[in-house]
Amino acid sequence: MPSGNIQDCDINESDIKTKITQKGLDNSSAKLIKKDTALLAMTGATCGKSGYLKCVSSANQSVMAFETDELNSKFLYYTFQRNKNLIL
Repeated sequence: MPSGNIQDCDINESDIKTKITQKGLDNSSAKLIKKDTALLAMTGATCGKSGYLKCVSSANQSVMAFETDELNSKFLYYTFQRNKNLIL
């Protein structure tokens, strides 16, 4: 998934237009991101925008995924939205 998918909203499988094949995943540094993960765009026009992943996916290097068992991921997603100016 490119960072352009991150638009301060939930991200469902139907929102992701580009996909990676299993072969591509196996032969790259990409990792799968688990469902219910908070995301943050780090570059380009969407820099500082956040997303909440509602499906398993992978992402390019412009996306930071925050997989955590210690914090509620939805809370983290809302924290990113509330503090966008500070993050930027």
